Formats: sequence, structure tokens, C-alpha cells
Amino acid sequence: MMEEWEEVKVGEIAELIRGVTYGKTDARQSSEIGFLPILRANNINGDLNFDDLVYVPEDKIKSEQHVRQGDIVLAMSSGSKRLVGKSAIAKEDFLGGFGAFCGVIRANEKVDNGYLAYYFNSSFYSTVIQKLSKGSNINNLKREHLLNLEMPLAPLPEQKRIVAKIEALFAQLDEGVEKLKAAQEQLKTYRQSVLKAAFEGRLTNDDVEEGELPEGWETSTIRDACENVKVGVVIKPKDHYSEDGTGVYAFRSANVREFRVNDNDWVYFTKKGHDLNSRTQVHKGDVLIV
Repeated sequence: MMEEWEEVKVGEIAELIRGVTYGKTDARQSSEIGFLPILRANNINGDLNFDDLVYVPEDKIKSEQHVRQGDIVLAMSSGSKRLVGKSAIAKEDFLGGFGAFCGVIRANEKVDNGYLAYYFNSSFYSTVIQKLSKGSNINNLKREHLLNLEMPLAPLPEQKRIVAKIEALFAQLDEGVEKLKAAQEQLKTYRQSVLKAAFEGRLTNDDVEEGELPEGWETSTIRDACENVKVGVVIKPKDHYSEDGTGVYAFRSANVREFRVNDNDWVYFTKKGHDLNSRTQVHKGDVLIV
């Protein structure tokens, strides 16, 4: 590393503050006089969102539990391992607190808030979190897990330059994503234009008038154009499902995508549950419709 960089523990450059403990009878679903909002794990999604807040009596929230600009709010406990450890920085002061299943990392003067926040969104951090939960049923982070995390610390002026560079590059990425979305929408429109032209006969015939069909074409129904039109089978008894991934696999709506079939996440039936020669057997060239 560059001269003056060092390895530090998070506990040397920040403090961990645990969230507000409150009972179910204390909570409200809407704002009332004398109550303040609480952030929970569902409010942490890359950024903080302020949807579906819970309100608790303001005297339940200690002064240090009020969320301040630059605080890093993270999920300390969750029923899902993949949610444990997710974090977001508070971009401004929030007149409220955060729940007992969350924590706040509050930086001291040795570290830039943004630098620390980006560390808590990096692969360095996520790898450690995965190791902590691997092979166990742990769905929570302990104080020592976080405060003993080791991280590279640049000199403060360098931290600020790093944050500025990250934000500039991320802004370019965001712009690229928006352009990609716009291009995808244009491709969808173009694709539909191609299909429209194909079934109006204009794709392969340059002299077709608007609203007319080429010579030799005719309008038909799906019933007349297809050998058969069938609907799927409903199998309710659970013992007809195969638990070991053997038997007869079946398409579901989740497997049907635009212009293709997704062959992930099959459901398997036992042979007892599904007759191989049934009316719902799929053949090459069949069109599956949700």
C-alpha cells in the first residue's frame, strides 16, 4: 500500500450504537404527537428509504440513537442471512431513531464518513459477513464482529480524494445504466415493429398497402391454424411432487419468458402424479403461453 496507509480495526475509527428497544404495544403505524419514526432493516436498500415507518414514544429514543448525517445504518439481525449486514449512509439528519435489530456505525475524526460507508458496501466487508454466517444458523452480527473488522485506512486527504473519484465513476455508471435502459426500450419497440410488419405481410413484401394483406394471404383463427390448443393440468396432492429431482419435470409460468423457455427451477412430478402420455406432454415446436 502507499506510504501512510494503515490497517485499522473499525472500533479504532468509529463507535457502534445499538438500536431502540420497544414493545409491540409501544409501536404505531402512523405519526402521533409525542412519537418519532424508527428505521428498520426494510428501510436499508443501498440508500435509506422512509417507507413503512414505525413510530414509538420519543422518550424511548436516547439522544445518541437519533440518526445523524453521515451515520451508517446497518441490519444487525434478520430472519434471512442475506439481509444481515446490509447498510446505507444517512445523507442528512433524520428526526427519529433506528430499531433494535439495526445498529449505527458513527465515524470519528480519523475517517471520512463516505470512505467508511463505501467500505461497508465493498466486497471486503461482504466477504467477512459471509464467513461469519457460513456453516451456522447465525442471523445476527455481534458488537465484536463489527468493531474488530480490519480495513485499510488511507490518510484523511486521500480518503476524500478516493470518495470523490468513486462518486464521479458511479455517476458515469448510473448514466450508462440509464442509457442502457433507454436502448432496451428502443429495442423492445423495434422488435414489436418487426413483428407487426411480419404479420401484416410488409416484412417480405414491399408493395403491400396499409390495411391490406399480400396476395395469397388470408386471415385465420388460432383454432384453425393449430392442430390442438390445450390447457395445463392441476395436480394438488403433495405426494405427487418429487422431492429428489427425479420423475417428470413440468413447465410453470416462471419458466416461460419472451421468445424462450427458462429451464431453471423445474417442478418434478412422480410418474404416479403425471402420466407421460397425458394431453399436456410438451413436443418440440409447441408454443407455451402463460
